[in-house]
Amino acid sequence: MTTKSTLTLLNFMKITKLLILFLVSSLLFNCSSSDNNEESEITDPVSFEKDLLKISGDDDHWLNYENGKINKAWSTGTTFRSQMAYNANGTMSKEYREGTGNPNFDNENFGWVVPFSEDYIENIYENERLVEVIRHDSGDSWKLVEYAYQGDLVVEKKVFYGEDNSVDRIFTYQYNNQNEITTIIWNETPSGGSSHTLQVTFDNKTNPYYKIWEDTKLIFWNAQDGPARYNLEFYPHNILKLQEEGSSDIWYEAFYTYDEDNYPTIMNITEGNQEGSNYYFEYQ
Repeated sequence: MTTKSTLTLLNFMKITKLLILFLVSSLLFNCSSSDNNEESEITDPVSFEKDLLKISGDDDHWLNYENGKINKAWSTGTTFRSQMAYNANGTMSKEYREGTGNPNFDNENFGWVVPFSEDYIENIYENERLVEVIRHDSGDSWKLVEYAYQGDLVVEKKVFYGEDNSVDRIFTYQYNNQNEITTIIWNETPSGGSSHTLQVTFDNKTNPYYKIWEDTKLIFWNAQDGPARYNLEFYPHNILKLQEEGSSDIWYEAFYTYDEDNYPTIMNITEGNQEGSNYYFEYQ
């Protein structure tokens, strides 16, 4: 026969056991929660932004920064060096140019100043969007590039040739409903060539020219025949391949090596213009 004191003791033991189980469960839950937080903090991706300093290869392009913006640039592919002036909102206003006679490595330390002169490239804006790039030289002016937009998307880029403002080629960009470019129409009929519809393949890494476009709208006009020829200054990813629609013809193909932050460090062009060329990217 169970006594009253025995029942009391049994009830106490049951309650104590339940309390212990509750405390252990709470500790396990808290430890698990803490572990998950620590793991999340460690494994969450971190976004790094880098400034492009130099592109070397067949043509070298050197950049210098002041207060986070490119203030000077020069290239071994031209006999000019440049100094940039900016609008109050941070977009590039003018790129003043100075002839050096020949490209030489005395330019590397950027210990020079390009005088404000009548030889400059000017960016023209409408509603804070870059619409024209104009070349001025000794009082004469002619158009280099013209952009057309649909909303904030660049849908057309006209490239002009010569002082008579004649159109050399027209690029039309077609997007899908995720605002990704799928097709580029490369039209050279204005200069006597042909028009080609090209399917474009991008990587999912960082286009080193895009940050500069976003920050300043500097488009590297002097680099358009170099490593920037096929990449798009206004698009966040790098072009891997251009293939003619309905054909096996590959117009352009490049392979990239990337750093740990998904910025390209090496570009190897395997098809198309400059086939066999390698370019190397350096950042700060």
